[in-house]
Amino acid sequence: MQQAEKYRVRATDTEYKSATKALNTTVDDLEKKVPYAIEEIINAPQIEETEKPKLTQTNKTIHREFEVRLNKVNWKISMELSYDPSLTELIELANYKIPQNQTDTSIRQIGIRLSLTHPFMVNFAGVDNSKIEPILRFAAALGLAEVVAKESGVKTQGEVRRNFNELISNLSKSE
Repeated sequence: MQQAEKYRVRATDTEYKSATKALNTTVDDLEKKVPYAIEEIINAPQIEETEKPKLTQTNKTIHREFEVRLNKVNWKISMELSYDPSLTELIELANYKIPQNQTDTSIRQIGIRLSLTHPFMVNFAGVDNSKIEPILRFAAALGLAEVVAKESGVKTQGEVRRNFNELISNLSKSE
């Protein structure tokens, strides 16, 4: 019974090929919007990272955190889903725990926020858990990859996320 619960039948070649519609729709949309979206990013003023990024305070959130131990350091990772329409970034990252009421310097604290009201989420996920979960996992992986990049000495890791957020915002605009 336990094996059966975790068993998933692999899709057939025909079922995989049914994703052609998703590929075609996405490529057609990107073909129209990418040139303008990239031009906006290239022409935007460069932001110097002189201080730690801060997340805008909001009460319209769902929050959960967990702790892990990596390389002899305790980490507290806060994950947050926001439903505040005033927030404009799809994915945000901060170097502190969410909510910001405790700061234990012996623990590496990371906050990752995904906006459920961002146009991308509204268009493609809505409030469907089965659609939110893979995007949230992607956001967590992107945020943690950025943190790990910084830990290993990369200086411009936030630029990738900023460009990602700008691109996804521009690509999510309706025509």
